[in-house]
Amino acid sequence: MLLLAAACGAGLAHLLFFLTWLGRRGGDRDAAEASTHAIVSLVFVTGGAIVLLGVIAALRPWSRQPTAFWALVVLACGIALTLLLESAFALYPDLRPRARWIPVLVAAVALAGMWWGAHELRSEPFRSTERLPRPTVPRFTPKPLPTMPSFRVTVPPAPQPSGGR
Repeated sequence: MLLLAAACGAGLAHLLFFLTWLGRRGGDRDAAEASTHAIVSLVFVTGGAIVLLGVIAALRPWSRQPTAFWALVVLACGIALTLLLESAFALYPDLRPRARWIPVLVAAVALAGMWWGAHELRSEPFRSTERLPRPTVPRFTPKPLPTMPSFRVTVPPAPQPSGGR
């Protein structure tokens, strides 16, 4: 829970820095760069998070800590909500009046995902309270090598040449 609280604080700080960048009165170029940055990061980060969450959700039954998935859901929804608020602040003046409900709907979905993940996180216990037995390390005791037979070979001395030259 401390990780999630810290992530929410970091998201708020990111949002405040973005609003400072947006409201710098640096001209149209800064506003255009801010809106482009907000949309690109919203699309890529949120899309990547959805794909990553799908893969992790599929692998969750084989996980050692399946409850940690819900912490990741809360974290991903918090990131999506921060990026959505940034893009809404950057693009809200340019949106048509009929399209202004879309960011509100997506923010509601992100908040619902955060609430759902936090609820599931509190309802399932982590397995860290259990003491898992330490795996036994196999002992390797090599068998003694067989003794090598030894042979003694005596070589007779070479005969001396006889006769003189």
